[in-house]
Amino acid sequence: MLFEPMRRNMGSRIMIKSKLYSRTFQSLRFGTRAYDDGIGRVLYWSSRAVALLFHHRVITLLNRYGVLLPSAVIVDIDKFPHITSGYLKGDHIILDSMRIELSNPIDLSFKYNSRPPIDKSLQAIRPYLRIKSHSIASAVLRLEGEHSELSGIDKAVSDKQFNILKNSQTPEIAAKNLLGLGFGLTPSGDDFALGVISTSNLLGVDTDMLKRAIMAYDYPLSKTMLVDALDQYYSEPVYNFLDSILNGPPTENVLSELVNVGHSSGSDILAGVYYSLSSLSKPLSVLYGQMIDN
Repeated sequence: MLFEPMRRNMGSRIMIKSKLYSRTFQSLRFGTRAYDDGIGRVLYWSSRAVALLFHHRVITLLNRYGVLLPSAVIVDIDKFPHITSGYLKGDHIILDSMRIELSNPIDLSFKYNSRPPIDKSLQAIRPYLRIKSHSIASAVLRLEGEHSELSGIDKAVSDKQFNILKNSQTPEIAAKNLLGLGFGLTPSGDDFALGVISTSNLLGVDTDMLKRAIMAYDYPLSKTMLVDALDQYYSEPVYNFLDSILNGPPTENVLSELVNVGHSSGSDILAGVYYSLSSLSKPLSVLYGQMIDN
């Protein structure tokens, strides 16, 4: 018989009681980042995804159509029922009315260093960046002189992103100042930072300053994603992109896979890569005009 541990507070005591739950599901795949046993708090719930905060890290549960992340579990399910709590113990996660058995681990660590062909890589990436609502790619393209017809809050946020990008001496400084700025479950500035980190790791560039900012960041969903990246663990599309660019410009297949992640997350990550690689072709001060002190 299968039981679900539940927690309730009684003064200073934490009680675990048992409740019968109905169904057991297998994970189709899961990322191999270290998971700590304990009780998780629901940060986000939808029929397609559930984000659970365990201590200082987030584990994301995704339906069978989800994109694998280093700290995520792909579950053999179409829609998640409403979730209010989660409990992680060893190789299973117990939710309100279901149990998930962890199987098929996938190692998404990418710890190779290389200097890709910069100009060819930029040429390959550029057609996949477009002016788009809620995407920091719009600000990056405005740096190159593209006209934007964004309006309202889209334009206000893009203007802030544009000014940070224009007035940053290095991609790392830009990424630090963009944390938390933008739209989405993971703000576009955070996805941009992921692109900068992945490029820096590939090139063997130091990210200590950005790491300090990320460790002080108080949004756990993005923080988990970015700490994973600092440790060179990436989502499957980013992993495939890095694997492709290792010995040459990225292929059309991996670029399409990456840019189609989420509403704008893939575009924002790619914008961070593009901005970082551009800084290697020419100094940012030459590319984008007079800089200010950071």
